[in-house]
Amino acid sequence: MSASNRSCFKVVIAAIIALLSALISCSDEDKNPVKPSGDTTAPTAITDLVVTGTEIGSTSLSWTAVGDDTTSGTACRYDLRYSTSMINFESAVQVAGVPSPQAAGTAESFTIEDLAPDKEYWFAIRVADESDNWSPISNTVSAITDSLFGEPIYYDVGVNPSSIVAVKLNADNHIDIAVSNRGEDNVTILLNNGDGTFLTSANPSVNREPRSLATADFDGDGDMDLATANGSTGDISVLLNLGNGTFETAVNYELSDPLHAYPASLNAVELNGDDDIDLVLADQYGSAKKISILFGNGDGSFQTPIDYDLEAMHVRTADLDGDMDTDLVASLCMDQAAILLNDGSGNFVVDSMLDLGFSGECATGLVLARFDGDQDFDIIVSTDECKVFSNNGDATFTTVTSRVIPILNNELGAYDLDDDGDLDLVGGFRQSQRLSIHMNTGAMAFTDRTDYWAEILNADDVGLVISDFDGDGHLDGAIATGDDGKLAVFLAVW
Repeated sequence: MSASNRSCFKVVIAAIIALLSALISCSDEDKNPVKPSGDTTAPTAITDLVVTGTEIGSTSLSWTAVGDDTTSGTACRYDLRYSTSMINFESAVQVAGVPSPQAAGTAESFTIEDLAPDKEYWFAIRVADESDNWSPISNTVSAITDSLFGEPIYYDVGVNPSSIVAVKLNADNHIDIAVSNRGEDNVTILLNNGDGTFLTSANPSVNREPRSLATADFDGDGDMDLATANGSTGDISVLLNLGNGTFETAVNYELSDPLHAYPASLNAVELNGDDDIDLVLADQYGSAKKISILFGNGDGSFQTPIDYDLEAMHVRTADLDGDMDTDLVASLCMDQAAILLNDGSGNFVVDSMLDLGFSGECATGLVLARFDGDQDFDIIVSTDECKVFSNNGDATFTTVTSRVIPILNNELGAYDLDDDGDLDLVGGFRQSQRLSIHMNTGAMAFTDRTDYWAEILNADDVGLVISDFDGDGHLDGAIATGDDGKLAVFLAVW
C-alpha cells in the first residue's frame, strides 16, 4: 500500500471511529458509563411543543429540535412523557421509540400510540446531550383523544333488564335487539329501523325472573329464536320466532332441581355433533350448584338436563384444544375456573382447574376470545380486577401476570372496536350506568379504562352487547339496566 493510500485509509478509519464514538456517547447510560468530560452545558428547553392531531388511540406532537449545547449542534436523545392528569414529569409514563434528535432548528414530530379513547392526556419532553446534561422540561400541552361513541340514545324496556342480545329477528337484514326483563318476566323486542334507531315491537312473556338471554335458530327454520334462564322458577323458556320478530308462546323446560336452582349464564351452541343447537347454563346463585346441558332435538324442543356438579358463576364455550369440538370454561366461587373438554359427543370431563388468583373472590365476568393472535381461545376473568390467561394451544393456560386491569363489572365482552385487528375489552358495570372500554394495544396489553355514561336510575344487573346497528361498518354499543328499565344505545362516531 502506497503512503498516500495508507494516509487515506487512516483518515477513513479515524472517521469511522469518530462516528462510532458519537453513537456510543448517545447510548444508554448503563451501556456507556464513560462520558465525555468537561461538557457541562445542557441543551436549552423545548418551548414550542404542540399537539398536531388526535385519533381514537393516539396523539401527534411536533416541536423544533434544540442543540447539543443550548441551541447549537445536535442533541443526543429525547425523553417524552405523558400523564392522564396535570403532568408530574418524574411520575409520568415514558414513551418508547422516540427517534434521536436532529440538528438544531429542525422540525420534529412523533405520534404516541396505544392511548385510551376519549381521554385527556398531558405531554412534555426534555432532551439530553452526550454527557447526560438534561435540558429543562418543555412547555406542557394537553389533548383529548377521539371518541369511539356519541351520546346515548334511550329506549324504554321492562323493569330491571338483565341481559341483552343483538340479532336479526325479522327479514329486513338489520341488527335488532332483545332484552330480558327480570322485573316483568318478559323480553322486549326492539326492531331496527336500519339507521341504528329502534322501535319496540313486542314483549313476549317468559317464566319468572329471566336473568340471562341467548339466541340461535333452535328449530332450523332459518329464523333466530330466543331462550331465557329464569331465576325464580328454575327453568328455561324458549321463544320460537314466527319469522317477523314476533314469537310463539314460550315453552318452559325445568332444570333438574328447580326449587333450588337460580340459573343464569345461558349459552346456545352445538355441543354433540348432530348440528342441532343445544343449551348450557350455570346455576349462578342457587343452591343446586350445577352446570346443566339441554341437548336440542332440532325442532325447537330440548331434552332433559344433564348436570355437572360444579358451583359455577359463569360458563362460556369455545374450542379450547383445537379438536373442532366445543369445550366449556366455568368460573367457580372457589377462586378457580374449571376446564371441561368435550369428547365430541357432548360428554364433558374436567380436564384441569385453573387458579384465578382472586383471593377467594367469585369471578363476575368471563370471556373467551383470541386475544394474542395465535388462533387459540384465551381466557379473561374479572372481579374488581381483570386477569388474562393465555392458551398454550392444548387447553392449558399461562397466567399473563403483568396484565392486571381494574374493571369492576359483571358483563364482559371482547370486540375489535377500532378495527385494528386486536380484540378490545368491553365491560358493563354492575350497579352503575356505563359502558367501559379497555383498548387492546397488542400482546395482551390494554389501555386505561374509558367510561361512556348513561343516565339510568339505580342500576343493578346490566346487559351489554356490541354490534353494528347503523350499518356504517363501525361497531356500536348498548347497555340495558336500571330500575326504570332503560336501554342506552351508543352509536360509533368515528
